[in-house]
Amino acid sequence: MQAFARGLRAGPLALCPVRGPAALAALEARTVPTAEAARALRGQGGPSSAEGGRVALVRVAGVLTLRGTGLGAELDELLGVGNYAAVGAAVDRAAADPEVDAIALLVDSPGGDVTGATELAARLRAARDRKPLVAYVEGFGASAAYWLASQASRIVVAPSGQVGSIGIIALHADLSAALASEGIKLSAIYAGEKKADGSPYAPLSERARADLQADVNAVYETFLRDVGAGRGSKLSAAAAKATEAGLYRGALAVKAGLADATGTLADALRDLPRRGRAGAAAPAARSTKPAPAPPAPKKAEPLERPRLFPAFTRSESVRGAAPVGGGMAAAVSKAADDKATEKAKASAAYVAGQLRASGWTVELSADGTQIAKKTPPAPREHVGLGEVARRSLGF
Repeated sequence: MQAFARGLRAGPLALCPVRGPAALAALEARTVPTAEAARALRGQGGPSSAEGGRVALVRVAGVLTLRGTGLGAELDELLGVGNYAAVGAAVDRAAADPEVDAIALLVDSPGGDVTGATELAARLRAARDRKPLVAYVEGFGASAAYWLASQASRIVVAPSGQVGSIGIIALHADLSAALASEGIKLSAIYAGEKKADGSPYAPLSERARADLQADVNAVYETFLRDVGAGRGSKLSAAAAKATEAGLYRGALAVKAGLADATGTLADALRDLPRRGRAGAAAPAARSTKPAPAPPAPKKAEPLERPRLFPAFTRSESVRGAAPVGGGMAAAVSKAADDKATEKAKASAAYVAGQLRASGWTVELSADGTQIAKKTPPAPREHVGLGEVARRSLGF
């Protein structure tokens, strides 16, 4: 019961209720990997190429939060945590980079926090006006993840992938009866009439319920407006509301207007236009200067447990883990670290393997962004009949 309560938050979430709680619970049970496992993850996510161009591949994966764990993009991905701030920064860099011709969002997420979602949606629309932006949904593009994907000029979903859940949810866990059965009674001492509203240690009052519902409704309207702004005539705000937060798989998502086509990641990249939308500036000439050396890795901060109920939860380091510089390995067993490293290597090779199978090569930019570039076909050798005869006879 306590684990269930920790999976709930006091504020509204743009999170699919089908997979979201399971994902939050999984985060609670995962072990923080060491710096060695983090290094094995470097090189995931970034630019790729369509027909000779270069396309920035930006991951939108895991339970989405404003700033992730605070330990860096590599550990966020390993822990299954998304990061609005990192996605926004990656998209902004790609939009400003003359070496990048287009941007692709690689989406596999059940959604997450509403804080930061609408701001990132606006940044994605601004980037889309500068360069082609496509979203590829391989597994799950629900709720806040669809909030972001809908800002792309084109959405391609895997035949078995799901998109939608355009809605907002807030959950309240009342633990007072459970505590009373154990002989525990909590008393809250506070200043400010609404300070204790939403406490998990008391039933939800009608006033607190009304305030929370009003907040949910307001965020929902913002969500609908952003979807309408991103999809335009393909899916208006009214049409998005009519879905009633339903999920749509593959071809059904296309039929409902939530996606434009079904296919693979290579299909999504192949269909990218070579130039930006009408009115967008043409890409600048390629720079011939050598790429700068990658910056030194930043020292990680101690991981902090999410504040699920701010008025009642004390921040604390997960499992007493020390900062990386002080020896995080003391908090993690060697077996867990080996498993994390193995998962990191497999995850790093996944996107590259998908693209190579379709004739793409993958390289890393100076800032660690993954670049996929279409491999030109080998030139065909034209041999005359005389040469064929000569080779056949062994001359």
